[in-house]
Amino acid sequence: MSGCANKEKQLVGKWKFKSLDVPAAQQSNPMIGMIKSMLASSTIEIKPDKKFVLTMVVPIEGTWALTDSKVTMTPTSVQGMSIDQVKSQAQAQGGQSGMMAKGAGNPLDGTLSDDGKTLTVSGSGQQGSMVFEKEAS
Repeated sequence: MSGCANKEKQLVGKWKFKSLDVPAAQQSNPMIGMIKSMLASSTIEIKPDKKFVLTMVVPIEGTWALTDSKVTMTPTSVQGMSIDQVKSQAQAQGGQSGMMAKGAGNPLDGTLSDDGKTLTVSGSGQQGSMVFEKEAS
């Protein structure tokens, strides 16, 4: 049990976006550069009370769980709105907003590195993953 507590201690804190890892087939996609620049200022704050704030253009808040080195972050609100509010608003707008709403509230899966210095996060259905680096405390 002490090993788990140690991993939690490594996980709690502030993380900043370091890189975007995409499959080789996606490397030539012109959208990748735009996505990387949008993500450049992204941060995650993992709190000891099992809550997190992922700031990726807008703040996404939720709860987290840790099993071994696997982190599951489940969003509960986006920009202060509940997931249900986000989904109904986006569906009302239709188009791309409606498509994005389908993914709202889906858990983000992460892996904490053995040394506790990087957190690799991928969303459901996403191709590729975001790598975050722990900020010095």
